[in-house]
Amino acid sequence: MTRRAALFSLFAAAMLAAPAAAPAWAEGPPRIQPTRDVTVTYRVLSTTTTPAGMPRPTSLRISFAAGGSRVRVEPGLGPMYLLLDRPARRLTLVMPPQHSLMDLPYDPSRDPQRLAEDARFTRRGEATIAGLRCTEWDVQTRDGKGSACLTTDGVLLQGSGAVSQQQGAIEATDVSYAPIPPDALAPPPGFQHMEMPQFRLPQSGPARP
Repeated sequence: MTRRAALFSLFAAAMLAAPAAAPAWAEGPPRIQPTRDVTVTYRVLSTTTTPAGMPRPTSLRISFAAGGSRVRVEPGLGPMYLLLDRPARRLTLVMPPQHSLMDLPYDPSRDPQRLAEDARFTRRGEATIAGLRCTEWDVQTRDGKGSACLTTDGVLLQGSGAVSQQQGAIEATDVSYAPIPPDALAPPPGFQHMEMPQFRLPQSGPARP
């Protein structure tokens, strides 16, 4: 349980940071979160860092409520999934086989909406990914650097980045704008709350040159 929780925490951090790489400030208001409900399936690229001995998911399915206030992350490793509730500042690991859930650490200072305020970026061009057009950006933040391709309505289609010795990269393979049922983005009723095991995740440090 401890090792799986650690892996999901790392991928949650990666998903929170990825959209921050692409604030579209050059031509108008930034769109770093989708403006409408969207579910995106990503393939996880081989450059992504995982904890020692941990399998790397080959895919991620992420559902964003309009505005990005609630997010569901489903790694392709099994039935467990993550729920992010930004207004409540809550990150929850849901484990259906155990009929249980666990609250994980959520640091608001790492939220993309906060990180984007200090990002420096350079527009590179345009691309088509998963059948949709997006704008490519190179990005430099206080903690690292990366790149991203974002649609005009705030959907991340490609993202990569490195902070200290951690790095990750994802690319969309399918995008659906179907409405997301509210219960898909909320903890299931009746599930037992479990305490988080005492373990330490790798600490982020200053980005290396």
